[in-house]
Amino acid sequence: MVERKRSPKTSRLRELLATRTLAIPGAFNALVAMQIERAGYEIAYVSGAAISACRGMPDIGLLTLSDMASEAGRIARSVSIPTIVDADTGYGGTLSIAEAVWAFEESELAGMQIEDQETAKKCGHLSGKSLVPVEEMTAKIKAAVHAKRDPDFMIIARTDARSVEGLEAAVQRAAAYAEAGADALFPEALESAVEFRTFVRELTERGITVPLIANMTEFGKTPLLSVAEFERLGYRGVLFPVTGLRTALQAVERLLAELKLFGSQKDWLHRMMTRRELYSLLRYTDAGEHREGGRMSIAMKGSLVDEVKGRPAYSPGLEGVIAGESALCLVDEGEAGLLYRGYPIRDLAEDGTFEEVAYLLLFGHLPNRLELADFSAQLIHHAVLPHFLEVFLGAVPSGSHPMDMVRTGVSLLGMVDPDAADNSHEANVRKSVRLLAQIPLMIATSYRFVSGKPLVRPQGDLTFAENLLYLLTDRRGSDEAKAMAHVLDVSLTLYAEHEFNASTFAARVTASTMTDLHSAVTSAIGTLKGPLHGGANEAVAEMFLGIGSREQAEAWVREALRQKQRIMGFGHRVLKKGDSRSAIIQRHAESLSWICGDRRWYEIATAVDQVMEQEKGLRPNLDFYTAVAYLLMEIPRTLYTPVFICSRITGWCAHVIEQQDRNRLMRPRALYTGPPKREYVPLDRRT
Repeated sequence: MVERKRSPKTSRLRELLATRTLAIPGAFNALVAMQIERAGYEIAYVSGAAISACRGMPDIGLLTLSDMASEAGRIARSVSIPTIVDADTGYGGTLSIAEAVWAFEESELAGMQIEDQETAKKCGHLSGKSLVPVEEMTAKIKAAVHAKRDPDFMIIARTDARSVEGLEAAVQRAAAYAEAGADALFPEALESAVEFRTFVRELTERGITVPLIANMTEFGKTPLLSVAEFERLGYRGVLFPVTGLRTALQAVERLLAELKLFGSQKDWLHRMMTRRELYSLLRYTDAGEHREGGRMSIAMKGSLVDEVKGRPAYSPGLEGVIAGESALCLVDEGEAGLLYRGYPIRDLAEDGTFEEVAYLLLFGHLPNRLELADFSAQLIHHAVLPHFLEVFLGAVPSGSHPMDMVRTGVSLLGMVDPDAADNSHEANVRKSVRLLAQIPLMIATSYRFVSGKPLVRPQGDLTFAENLLYLLTDRRGSDEAKAMAHVLDVSLTLYAEHEFNASTFAARVTASTMTDLHSAVTSAIGTLKGPLHGGANEAVAEMFLGIGSREQAEAWVREALRQKQRIMGFGHRVLKKGDSRSAIIQRHAESLSWICGDRRWYEIATAVDQVMEQEKGLRPNLDFYTAVAYLLMEIPRTLYTPVFICSRITGWCAHVIEQQDRNRLMRPRALYTGPPKREYVPLDRRT
């Protein structure tokens, strides 16, 4: 073996599989590999089944070494992340195995997987497989290890023994493969979480500690388990070998059917990657129009950002930049509107309760009656503050900003949370439930200390919104209080989540360091305190108070516009055509105005709204009519932003959980605008 310098990709693959559990999607061509890298995944996988399918062939070992080295090499060279290749049975005996190692190393693969089936192999999740003797497989592994020129190139041994010889035989084979020098083990087609756990336990008892790989293919013998579940079971890599291919094929099949039926693709445009998005993925500048020396200008391989005429693409404030993926919220100005985990915001606000929405965001599904009752009981149970926190809130100077108290209070709660040392998914959910219960009480306690009002406690017979109204205003029980609580409940639902806003993004950036949930939420609260993000509904209320009456509203707005003043409650960085949430809260604010017998604030708001539409073509955002509702409830204006936290804490926590469940450290680059390289001048020579 002639050893060569370690490749950064092979070293990185070893480092990743030694430290944490990762999802490893399958790339069936270079373009998909680039999508995988851009989506934030740290390892890609080239499946023999996927490459065979792309060539119109079944997965029965028909691909040659030359075929696979060419295809997998093209994929591996298109990305900077390490790529694992499926080498099937090794393309022959021990000599062929050595040739495969050399070919894949030269093609920039970081590791290869070989399996213990006979050469006329089958998909690992089909019946009727045949295995080679253990001695033959261990000889292949030893040959592969000996052939490596890059010592970090990984040899991953897969055993298909479970469905042929049983689980115990699979364990025995895997142990033998590890002793032969395999760098990682891959048990194929295990049939339950119990079997995966047993496999780990049995190997551990034999002293085998190499990383374990699981195959999370669809429609096979293995039940669908999440990456987090595999992490708890003790696996380091979770392959999704043909997930992308199956999804793409299904999409194309549906498109072709509709194209044949209707003769047009226009209804599919919103599902397509645009020309600009495709060229961005390809690092292809100026849509093909810019050429240098007769050749298309393409960003250099390995570039961190798109190159546009020699300068990196830059979006101030990250405007329009896709910074991650989330299953929590869709913000769409089109037909879809605003969705929480797929549910339209109008349905949730009008027909559900905030407790249901909080449960949906944190647990991933709408609760049934039993789950909702248990969740509501937990919120009451956890609505208790540690004594030292009450002492802190009572000692804070009266002029302190309420957001400072909430921010510091959350940080203090993180020190004493029962799960403080546990950052698992389950522990983060428990922390989230406790924070949701504690934050309203913390806000009310600090306000009551400062204002000299007696402390009150949440009541077990009140809903979350009813308790929040009671804690802040002492209102409860009356028909008017119930009407107010209902509108407050609607506003909490509307504020609960809104994708990658500044505070949520701050929470995710913090969470990406794998710190604790309370630290991430503290970052979010500090971000929300900034006037360019939080405080909008408070500013709207101040504006209404300054206007005073409907009769003065039009003149006030026109004069403010003449003086180039900003009218609060209008405009949104993402929503350019208006905020769908605004119409919902407007209806409830109007209804509450009638119930309370006070239409002053609503009439001022509609007058301002009308002028702004006439003069600027702008529609109000959610904060605008929310201010009307909060004025009617007589919630102290300094608490409007803290009340927002009582709602958005659900979205923040859900994002933190989602980030850490499939984490990649967020570390963007900066466009340097300083001087060019300069010569250092010693201190005594400077003038």
